[in-house]
Amino acid sequence: MRAERVPADELVRFIVSSIVEDVDAVDVYPTEGRHGPTLAIRVAEGDRGVVVGRQGRTIKSIEHIVRLAWGAQTPALDVASG
Repeated sequence: MRAERVPADELVRFIVSSIVEDVDAVDVYPTEGRHGPTLAIRVAEGDRGVVVGRQGRTIKSIEHIVRLAWGAQTPALDVASG
């Protein structure tokens, strides 16, 4: 029996909500980027650095987890604050 795959936006929302201070400000929604499907991540101004991490390590790790769960159909991630 194969486990059901969690939608990419829900997976990203779960991960990002676990590391930010203002959980209520987290919004993840699909959009179309320059290179195809993208998940836009909106967080509070003070949490943007936490999500991106030093030299982008945190966001790259989140992308890696999503890629493991979704394979080749993984959307790109884009972080904004607002």
